[in-house]
Amino acid sequence: MSYGTAQYDFTSNRPCQKMEDCGRGEYCLANSSSSSAVCQCGTPQLPQVYYMPDANGICDKVITDTCAKLEKAKCIGGRCLNLLGSYYCVCGPDSKGSNCELKQNDGSVKRASNIAVAFTVVDRYLTDRMFLFFVESFGTDFELTFNSARYRNKIIEILAKETYLPKDFILFQSARNECLRVKISKDVCMMVPDTKPLDPFPKMFMYRIFLILKNNNEVQFQDVYSLTNVVEQRCLPTASMENCGSRVDNMVRKPRGSSLRIKVSVFPSNHCDEPKNIFSEWKLYKVSSNFNVKMVNPPLDYKVGGTYYDIGAFSYPTGLYRIEVWLTALVSNNNDVQTGSNFAYCYFEIVDMPLQAAIEGGASRSVGQGASLTLDASASYDHNTPTRGDLRYLWSCDADIAACKEREVADPLFEPALDNFGGEITFTLKAKSSMNGIISMPVSQKITFSDTDIPELSIQCLKNCGIQEYPARVAEAIYLQVIDLKHGLRDFDVTWKGFDENGQEIQGFENMKEGGHYRHQLIVKENSLSSGKKYTFVAEGGGNPPGRASYQVRMANDVIIGDCEFKPENGTKMTTRFKIECHEFGTTVVPNILRYELYNVLPGKYQMDLSLGSFLTGDILDVLFFSDDIYIKVCDIFENCGKKKLKLKIPMNEYRQVEQLSAYIHLVLQSMSDAFETYVPADVIATASELLNKITYSLNYKIEILSYSLYDDYIKDFLTPAKHMVSSIEAIFASRNKLIEKHEEEHPTYAETVYKYRRATKQCIASLELISSSLAQGLLQGQKEITLNYKEFSFWVKVDTLLKMTHAVPDENDSHVKFSDELANELSKPMDSFSLSVFKLKNDLFWWKDVDDFDINTEFIVATVRKRNSDGTFSGLVEALDNRLDIYLTTKKNKSSLIKGSTAFPPASWDDDKKDKAVTVHRLDIPTFEGQFHIKFVNFENSLRLALEKNMRPDYELLMSDEAKVVNASETEFIVPFEANGGYDFFYIGLLPADDTENVSVEYTIEVFDSSCSSWIGDEWRSGICKPGPIRNNMLNCRCKHLSLFGGSLFVAPNKVDPINDIELFLTVADNPYIAIIVLICLLLYFLLFVWAWRKDKKDESYAKLIKLRDNVPGDTNAYVVIAYTGIRIAAGTTSNVGIQIYGSLTESRAHILKGDDVDRKVLQRGADDWFLLFTPAPLGELERIHLWLDFTGSSPSWYSPSRSYANSLRALLLSFAKGIAVN
Repeated sequence: MSYGTAQYDFTSNRPCQKMEDCGRGEYCLANSSSSSAVCQCGTPQLPQVYYMPDANGICDKVITDTCAKLEKAKCIGGRCLNLLGSYYCVCGPDSKGSNCELKQNDGSVKRASNIAVAFTVVDRYLTDRMFLFFVESFGTDFELTFNSARYRNKIIEILAKETYLPKDFILFQSARNECLRVKISKDVCMMVPDTKPLDPFPKMFMYRIFLILKNNNEVQFQDVYSLTNVVEQRCLPTASMENCGSRVDNMVRKPRGSSLRIKVSVFPSNHCDEPKNIFSEWKLYKVSSNFNVKMVNPPLDYKVGGTYYDIGAFSYPTGLYRIEVWLTALVSNNNDVQTGSNFAYCYFEIVDMPLQAAIEGGASRSVGQGASLTLDASASYDHNTPTRGDLRYLWSCDADIAACKEREVADPLFEPALDNFGGEITFTLKAKSSMNGIISMPVSQKITFSDTDIPELSIQCLKNCGIQEYPARVAEAIYLQVIDLKHGLRDFDVTWKGFDENGQEIQGFENMKEGGHYRHQLIVKENSLSSGKKYTFVAEGGGNPPGRASYQVRMANDVIIGDCEFKPENGTKMTTRFKIECHEFGTTVVPNILRYELYNVLPGKYQMDLSLGSFLTGDILDVLFFSDDIYIKVCDIFENCGKKKLKLKIPMNEYRQVEQLSAYIHLVLQSMSDAFETYVPADVIATASELLNKITYSLNYKIEILSYSLYDDYIKDFLTPAKHMVSSIEAIFASRNKLIEKHEEEHPTYAETVYKYRRATKQCIASLELISSSLAQGLLQGQKEITLNYKEFSFWVKVDTLLKMTHAVPDENDSHVKFSDELANELSKPMDSFSLSVFKLKNDLFWWKDVDDFDINTEFIVATVRKRNSDGTFSGLVEALDNRLDIYLTTKKNKSSLIKGSTAFPPASWDDDKKDKAVTVHRLDIPTFEGQFHIKFVNFENSLRLALEKNMRPDYELLMSDEAKVVNASETEFIVPFEANGGYDFFYIGLLPADDTENVSVEYTIEVFDSSCSSWIGDEWRSGICKPGPIRNNMLNCRCKHLSLFGGSLFVAPNKVDPINDIELFLTVADNPYIAIIVLICLLLYFLLFVWAWRKDKKDESYAKLIKLRDNVPGDTNAYVVIAYTGIRIAAGTTSNVGIQIYGSLTESRAHILKGDDVDRKVLQRGADDWFLLFTPAPLGELERIHLWLDFTGSSPSWYSPSRSYANSLRALLLSFAKGIAVN
């Protein structure tokens, strides 16, 4: 449109530095007559059509008489309506067009009426901008096209194009009030009529709007609107909705009988922090044929949360719905806290599922002579109601008799009124909904009447049998069983055959059957039958002559595979956010509901399919990829699935990929740790550790050798992903598990949980080794070492000749590794290049280990040595060494025991036995691992004779010989090595004064502990590979001939009772017999208590079984457990026969007596809880009440339960048996 006189280019004299200094409709532009900028209402390049100067010269007054000011506002023969920056012509019945310039040949064609627009022209911030288009009534074939664009480098770029139809509009009570509610200026809103119009537009951030309104495929109105954003630094919460469609043609379909959770994710702007204190308001609209009606009180079952909206099963009627969420959040930018608002919307449709009619017994069966005929339709089902009680049943048959005419009954059990049974009759069933009259597709059953007494076989569906509109899944096994209606379910000889839809016997059918089950059951293996085909399975047997029955199965068609498009078409891994639009996927089942699962394949030696989410529409927004190996899996409502590999070019630096993945894993672990208070599930820990190991493995072998000039770039690129990987590993080790911490070894999952943590530890240590190897991979010989320090770990990596790395690595004042010159010469030639990687673990990461495992109470250290080959790669790990490598481990806290005692030299006149008894002896138990004892005399200034013997008590003669050691002020510490044993060896410490003066007592204090060096081999600690040395400066020296993860242990040396050598302690009973008597009494009481507890346990074992009721009817397949609790007061049990009947929402059970098959098993006894297994012919539905009665027989006829009534003392639980599964 041309705006003519309505365009203002008034220039004020008010100076400005930025546009915020000017009025609403003004621009801060350079003055042509001076170098300064002034506020201008418009220029020829930026014409102003919305505002004009007010009385003060400020361009802030809305132009409200556009009809008078716009040059082309002719409205020939019609009436002109003022719009913001535009106009609209209300034409007469015989004219049409933007200015009513065209003749209307057909006056019956209806035009849209009372159009209005409202928006904010110039906005100080990119904030709650709304562009509102109102229309009071629609025209014939109404269509509104909406294009948003921006002006950049003198080129108009189209940002979005949307077409709106009547069903996209929302009905408002007042257009003007809605305009004011979304904070458009009051003077603009006053141009909007205060009527009940409809509005289709969401909030958008835009620059130029193109509107075209077509009526009967002819343009009725069109215009261009310009909008200006002054500042784009406003922080806003951005909303993304899941599980619903962004458009009407891409909506989510939800069956009425299933629930749906619509979620909204909130993201910040690129330059702002994460939104906080998010408030949400949800609005729901029912989409009618013309417009959307807001639902003030949503029906039945729904629940609103902060970022989700739950819709319960059977809660909403069928139809199309639009749901909106309005968000308000606190967001910050450079510590500037702001309030931002935004909203999002989407569509979903609630659909009815087809009614399912089913006749128990299959497609055909035989009935013997003199038998009655009952047809069972109880397996029929209406998925659209919570109960089956709303169904009615239409029966008919193919015989030319009155009894075969269609009749409608309410009872699912139907007995045909046939006078003479004979030949073959096919009965047809249709299920009918009593609520809406919908009728299902028919199913039929052929009955063959025999003139002999034959078994009456009937085939039952156990699982995945493909009935009518609910076909069988190809990727899942089919389960059928045949029963004899005369004798009930029993394991009898039966022959199974399979036929295709042409009646031909299936080739290789025996190989399709799965073995190892009962003879009357048939299991057809998954993926053995063709999709989209029908098959008939026939069972014969049970007697002579045999009975016969058949069952027809329809296999599901494959999902129709379409294609997907990426927007943009290419990008960068883990940086570009892609939108995926999938189309032409479909299914032949009803309803046409699909689920899209997107997968990204982790590249490298260890490939892993990582799910990027499950989506209910083909439009997938805001996705990051870490590799170009992408596929989508599409499944219908019955889990029939198909796959499509997608092509996308997304080159990326591998460092960035690892950084993003590791950061994501760390975020997940941290979030779960916060949610569970550090108690993260063991499965999550195991999965995260395995994934991290594969990520580091993939990265390690993609790092190339770098030159000196690229060294700094390599450090910059790799350190960030390394930091994220280490942070994720630290999060894994920081997690805890209550089962392990409390040592609940009796818990059924305890051993599995320990195994998962053991495996996770192994994976994480391997990942840390790979990180250190990756650091070495990019270094050249002689480059400066890399040192990294984290919260729990530290790394030191260098590439050089080994002779240049024989100093303490990394620091002799802390845990370190030291190569000797001999070892360096052994491993390498003078110019050979090696990588030496050392990383330290500062805390005990093996907290999950069993209680009986030995403790590690030093820092942990890992040393790896690799030789560089001529092509620049590194060869395998150097492990076995001929000369020992010295490992020094910082101890955290020495654990020791103090032994205080005294000894005196015996008189020379004593005989040898007395002299031997005068020797003071202490005994130390040798642990089950290899190590050494540390014996230190504390603050000792005297002299002692010391003898150390294994498995032999030192005697007087040994201490007086030259083999004895002398303890004095200059020599107070002794180290005694020991080897691992089964716990039966001892070390003895024998002491006598060095001075042979008789009867002179010497007091002493000995500090004793043992030490061991351990290596992490596989997934366990092993001792003996490294030999412990002395402890100096709180560091334990371990001398190793193997490279691994090392740790040290300091223990209190145990001092156990020796039942052989200490037998003399038991020879003093006569001196104090009371102690012995008390011990014997305690042992006798313990034995009696043990026998009593053993008998009680045996009794409990007999009662810890389900009691199958004696009067269960064979063939009933729906299982319930009834639990009866009896009180513990005197005479609480009963000898009466207790009867029970359970009533449900669908039907009731038979009357039963609570007694089992085992006549010796007493039930309902004092303090007992009895579990009875009760079978019913059909599901009961929701349990409503229980009827109990007693016959008051026997010596104790009454029955007491802690509850207020017998009914409350029983609890019936529906077991998780699938419909029709028999319980043997």
